[in-house]
Amino acid sequence: MAVRGGVIPRKAKQQVARGLVDNFKEQADAAFPGLDEPAQLRAIKEATERLFRRSVADNPLPRAMSRECVRHAWLALSEEAETPALSEFWVTLGGVVEYTMYGGTDGVL
Repeated sequence: MAVRGGVIPRKAKQQVARGLVDNFKEQADAAFPGLDEPAQLRAIKEATERLFRRSVADNPLPRAMSRECVRHAWLALSEEAETPALSEFWVTLGGVVEYTMYGGTDGVL
C-alpha cells in the first residue's frame, strides 16, 4: 500500500495557494504562464509542499517546521530559481506562508 500525504496538511496548502492567487495574481501568472486558475492552484500547492520538504531535508525535525528554517528554505529556492519570475514567486510564496501559517511576517518582508 502506498503512503499518501505530505509534510503539511492539504488544508494548509489550499489556504496558502488561495491566498497567493487572490492577493498576488500577477506573480502567479508570471511564474506559471498559460495555466488557468485551477492549474495554478495545484502548482502553488505543489510548490508549498516542495518548500516544506526542502526545509525538512535541510534541518532535523521538529526544528525544520520553524519559521526560521522555512524562511531559509524559500530564500534558497528563490536563489536557485531558473527565471526571475520563479525567483520572485518563491519570495512571494514565502511571505504568504509566513502570514498564513505563522500569523504574520514579523517585519522581514
